[in-house]
Amino acid sequence: MRNTKRGKRYLVLFLVFSLVITTCIANSSVPNSQAKKKKQTITILNKKKKGVLTIRAGKKVQLKVKVNGKKVPQKKMKKILKFKSSNKKVLLVSKKGQLFAKKAGNTTVTVTQKGKKKKTQLKVKVLPKNTSQNQTKLPTETAMPTAVSDTTPIVTVKPMVTPYGCQRGFR
Repeated sequence: MRNTKRGKRYLVLFLVFSLVITTCIANSSVPNSQAKKKKQTITILNKKKKGVLTIRAGKKVQLKVKVNGKKVPQKKMKKILKFKSSNKKVLLVSKKGQLFAKKAGNTTVTVTQKGKKKKTQLKVKVLPKNTSQNQTKLPTETAMPTAVSDTTPIVTVKPMVTPYGCQRGFR
């Protein structure tokens, strides 16, 4: 009788011990899988109109990026982020996040955090170069005067006289 009581006690202790161990293991793995992970976010801070960044061809723009709500310094962008342009004929992107607009067109810049799966995309519209400033307009023949009229005013320039008959600084 004594052996059966002792056997039952060992069996009960063994079952309790095994239940405690399994609940500890189960509880330690549940919070990791159900724990609220910080949402990895990448935000581009450059001014955009309707989600599209507009650049003129031949210009450079430095991207300003936030990762998880913290602004990334330009020196660390190369280490933390990876940049890629979908159309390299329109827009080039350096490792430090500087955009070089080559010619007019549309492209998408993808910003990915190194070592993570999180990425974001930015639509970029490159406008053509402003050619009206570079070209000089030549007057047409109809706009040129054909003859000089006699009523053209004559302008004379008189030297300016300062008091005491000397110029400033030469006394």
